[in-house]
Amino acid sequence: MMFFEQYKEFVDADPRKDRAMVQVNYETMTKRCEVSLPKWLIEGKSILDLGSCYGAYGQWALMNGAKNYTGVELQKQFADASIEMLSKYHTNFGVIQEDALQFLRNSSYLNEKYDIIIAAGLIHGYTDVVELLRLMSLVSEEYIIIESMEVDEPTYPRIEFKPYRMVVPKEKQDSTYRYSEGFTAIAGFKAVSFILYESGFVNDGGRLLPEKITTSLDAYNTPIADYKTNNFKDPATITVERYIGRFKKQETKPLSLQHNTITGNSNLLPKELKSKTISAFEPWKFDDSVAKRFQQEARTNIPDYERVLGLCLGVANKKFNKNISVIDVGSALGHTLDIFIKDGFKSVVGVDNSTEMINNSLHKQKVKYSDKLPKGNYDMVMANWTLHFVNERKEYIQDVYDNMNTGGVFILSEKTPQDETIKEMYYDFKRNNGITDEYIYEKEEKLKGYMNLLPIRWYLDTLELTGFKNIQIINSRFGFVTFYCEK
Repeated sequence: MMFFEQYKEFVDADPRKDRAMVQVNYETMTKRCEVSLPKWLIEGKSILDLGSCYGAYGQWALMNGAKNYTGVELQKQFADASIEMLSKYHTNFGVIQEDALQFLRNSSYLNEKYDIIIAAGLIHGYTDVVELLRLMSLVSEEYIIIESMEVDEPTYPRIEFKPYRMVVPKEKQDSTYRYSEGFTAIAGFKAVSFILYESGFVNDGGRLLPEKITTSLDAYNTPIADYKTNNFKDPATITVERYIGRFKKQETKPLSLQHNTITGNSNLLPKELKSKTISAFEPWKFDDSVAKRFQQEARTNIPDYERVLGLCLGVANKKFNKNISVIDVGSALGHTLDIFIKDGFKSVVGVDNSTEMINNSLHKQKVKYSDKLPKGNYDMVMANWTLHFVNERKEYIQDVYDNMNTGGVFILSEKTPQDETIKEMYYDFKRNNGITDEYIYEKEEKLKGYMNLLPIRWYLDTLELTGFKNIQIINSRFGFVTFYCEK
């Protein structure tokens, strides 16, 4: 059951549920909250919600362990209704009817702080978006989460000045009037990343993608060019897609022209920041060029690559006989399949969603092309460094469980978020393998929005909730973690 199917009033009251395409409904609100404010991030934290509307993010945050919640909402009808609804469940909250920009100015002046600030559907309602983001950085202690409208940023960060509409309460609506309209500044993902970097916040995880949305236009996962292929009302009116970004407070070096002029710094932007923040790279693809070099790529970029494969083989030999059913999820060039087959295992197959990988596989006749786990009765499932490319990760883990025999083993290896120290140690690992800094930063940029990292705790909780037992971490290095669990 979707979270907001249990608390329907927070969605049913929202006038955005009646929009023709990007609607607020039980599914969209739940999946937005899951990716924007995951339990591991907000537990025990103070949350400031700018543009809180009917307080849905507050209900989510407090029910998932937030220490307290403060909503800021300009429109009185929204603020009053959210107070009434939240009061049925909580006492550790407040909702303030005030303009978000003015609230931040006051909070900054009074040195009031919050652990996490979320601004969902807010910043594209302001012309002075740079000042809004700067003030958020002064008030946030740990993270800023932004959900907003994307703009075309082919090369450089961009802010567009254009007319836009914001929904108004039902009490102000009639048959012809549903929105407040006016000029505003819409900042794209790169622009927001750069502005917040200047203020001491570094993007954490690239674009955050909710799990696939099926009951409304999925403006987070659907490319703009594909909108017209969907059967939604008036698709020609869609000009932009949405993004969600999480930004973590860290020490950064200001790089704006204003700063460099004041300080007399005449240096150009460092190469690594150009690569990480400004330059446009083609997104990462497992195409033929990657397939041809994949084995070398894996050995030089994945810590303990061969060791983990050895652990998988060791588990299979200790726990099972050679007749078990084994599947390797994301089988790539078939290296893992080859190891198991040469060791005498008789029923070993793979699945991959890259035709280039399959065509270059050592055992392509044993690999099925699919985004899903093929139906089966598996004794051992391996998914090494694969599911962090899958948005519907919970669903995939559930499919693994449902298609395993009782007593079966699931081995899952994933990259998890790295703090700056661990990330730099990981970069040193790559450098020691002959990888240049230019390639390190270029690959990192290409993977943004394609690889979505989740913390160790998320995996432990999800595996347990799915039904797996005896969950253990059997390998971990530089944020690359291997989990062992049984059905």
